[in-house]
Amino acid sequence: MKRYGVFKRLPNGSRWLVCPANDLTEARTKMLDSARKTGIEHFVYDFLVGNAVARVFDDKKAAGSVVG
Repeated sequence: MKRYGVFKRLPNGSRWLVCPANDLTEARTKMLDSARKTGIEHFVYDFLVGNAVARVFDDKKAAGSVVG
């Protein structure tokens, strides 16, 4: 199982897995690419920690901290 998941937030509030990733840098790149293509909010979820560690807001700037 991959450590990270890139998700998009759908208009109804549910989330959809876009792709898995082993590396946080890879996950953030995929998140930004997908958000630019769709215009939908995306985030990176760390399955080990159990929390979102990066997010793309409406202005398409990534935010978030790296956790261990």
